[in-house]
Amino acid sequence: MSVRRAFFWSLLGQALSVSSLLLATVVLARILGPREMGIYAIGLAVNGILQVAAAFGLGTYITREERLSPLHLGSAFTINALLAVLLSGVTIALSFAAVPVFGGGGVGQVLRLLAVVPLIGVFELLPVAMMQREMRFKPISTVLTLRSIGSMAVTIGTAMMGASYLSAGYGAIAFALIGAIGANIAAPGYLRVRPTLEGWRHMAAFGMRVMSIGGFSMLAMRMSEIAMGRLLGLPALGIYSRASTIYNVVYANIFGSAARVLLAKLAADNRSTGDLRPTYLHGLQITLAVMWPLLLGIGILARPAVQILFGSQWLGAALPLAILMVAQAIAMLFAMSYELFVLRDELDKQTRYELFRSVCGFAFFTVGCMFSLEAAAIGRLGEIVLGAFLYVPQIKRLAQIRHGALSRIFGVNAIVAAVTIVPAAGLMIFTGWSATTPLPLIAASVGAGGLFWLVALRLTAHPLFDEIRRFTDMMQNRLLPRNRLS
Repeated sequence: MSVRRAFFWSLLGQALSVSSLLLATVVLARILGPREMGIYAIGLAVNGILQVAAAFGLGTYITREERLSPLHLGSAFTINALLAVLLSGVTIALSFAAVPVFGGGGVGQVLRLLAVVPLIGVFELLPVAMMQREMRFKPISTVLTLRSIGSMAVTIGTAMMGASYLSAGYGAIAFALIGAIGANIAAPGYLRVRPTLEGWRHMAAFGMRVMSIGGFSMLAMRMSEIAMGRLLGLPALGIYSRASTIYNVVYANIFGSAARVLLAKLAADNRSTGDLRPTYLHGLQITLAVMWPLLLGIGILARPAVQILFGSQWLGAALPLAILMVAQAIAMLFAMSYELFVLRDELDKQTRYELFRSVCGFAFFTVGCMFSLEAAAIGRLGEIVLGAFLYVPQIKRLAQIRHGALSRIFGVNAIVAAVTIVPAAGLMIFTGWSATTPLPLIAASVGAGGLFWLVALRLTAHPLFDEIRRFTDMMQNRLLPRNRLS
């Protein structure tokens, strides 16, 4: 599958997934209160800390490995299964200590539901990793869409039946179950893999480095959420979770779709030529042109967006959401740094960077929690700024980018983003940043921003404009013959 086609299918699947997740989030916000969402957030945070041990990067190993054999697949399956059983057992054991440790009676129930998820995920690893390695993103997107819709239906249905904070846990189980079944239908044969631990040392060494990188950031983030629950209370954590949910949905689902495609293409380039610069720079251009206007636009419209989506009881999440969107826009400066460290086999160096950044980030966030939700979000912003200073020089070195190339890309896309957000910013200034800004005016400002975006892409000769024009030409060539026949 070509990179363009792979990106299209990946983006389509993620768009449908985002829509389902946002719909579930909106409905839950109308059914559950801040305290109920805070209980689930604490359970998810505790489970996330335990998942640090399971963040072994086995899917990435399969994607990047130059000489992949059935033994590699058998070892990956076995290691993943052992980690899943361990994680599930520890989660269940910890669930019975939830009341004295975390101060929430429902946290233990949430943890016992979440303990099922890694056991189901054992059967998803190999088919998804192999489809990604082969750049078969159409079936991946189909499975992602189905699992998101199914999870949404279960979450909303159980919430309406009175499951309260447990509804999201039931949705997580449905998400994992549909994903595992769908992945094995799309890529059959991997349930017959022979379990083995042959060659496990090499795989474990890679996994430990990946776990250190992802583990530090995940551990810091989940510990921060627990600290917020203890310092500001479960209702405050529930409100903050609304902001962080949108933050994570936008990043993981929209940028994540591009990152998966680019990792597969960068891995192919690394195996064939070793030159990562052209693909990295082109991918960075495209992702910045999409992500910066989107992130900053959400930040500007945060107050009416929270009011419309969740209701007035959640307005406390608006300013933290705006701050987090700015933080994520800055994080795009070092987008795909992890992929470069993986492909250049320098994970040891990134581990040191991530340890330093995560410790500082946890300190910034915890200090912020002593004051307010907004101060905590500013602490997260400080962590991202630190990450930019650490990683941008390393990106230049790893991708062998010439002096000034990144600055030009950042400058052009900053202009595109600034032009795009003018209508939304003008509207919010005119209305005094009112949360009750009429929806038709918001829609009009978003539409005008889209037109400004296209004009800015055209005037800056942006490569994304060429991709859009190529896509529209392709669609015209497909549709016009049918129109003539009709």
